[in-house]
Amino acid sequence: MSQSTSSAAAAAASGRCGMRERLRGATAERHAQVDRRMPLARAAPDLRDYLRHLCILRDWLHCRVSAAPQLARLDTVIAQRHSIERDAVLAARLVGQPLPEVRMLDHPAPARRAVPDVESNERAAFDTGTRYVIEGAALGGQVMYRRLHQALAPHPLEHLRGGGAPEVAARWRAFLAELEAGPWSPALAAAACHGAQAAFDCLLKRIDAEAEVALP
Repeated sequence: MSQSTSSAAAAAASGRCGMRERLRGATAERHAQVDRRMPLARAAPDLRDYLRHLCILRDWLHCRVSAAPQLARLDTVIAQRHSIERDAVLAARLVGQPLPEVRMLDHPAPARRAVPDVESNERAAFDTGTRYVIEGAALGGQVMYRRLHQALAPHPLEHLRGGGAPEVAARWRAFLAELEAGPWSPALAAAACHGAQAAFDCLLKRIDAEAEVALP
């Protein structure tokens, strides 16, 4: 059994915690890697780093939506894609760089092969795991906004702000309520954990790809 499979199964098998805790446990190591390796993790990031950050997220969301087109209808995904594009255009102009085009990897949707060939309810659970990562990214943007909005002025950092703390928090609470409503069988919980892991794996691949062609 692979490490990915075993960690997802262990998280899903535990009946002592809710789905939020199961997903958090299944993705903790990957989440920590993303937090350490994203461009804005630098001690003193600049607008070039913000542009790199935005391009990684843009390409990642493009990958996830390509693998699961139904995600494109989610309010959070729509809002994030629009705010990423607006902020990236402005950041590119401020640093005097052309806006990089969307980059697909050699294997356009590597996570697609990780999607189990299962019934539709398990596929929906897999997509819920993906949503956990997307919704969480919006929440994390608030933390970065508070840390960086002065340092990266005059850019307004609209993507990180996400409409403001109350709006972002309300969306997160609504998602958590839906998540905990269940019911979550062991198979569905495992599928959701796999979905969240695949989303983080795709994001890590995007970080690797961007590092190879980093902006000057």
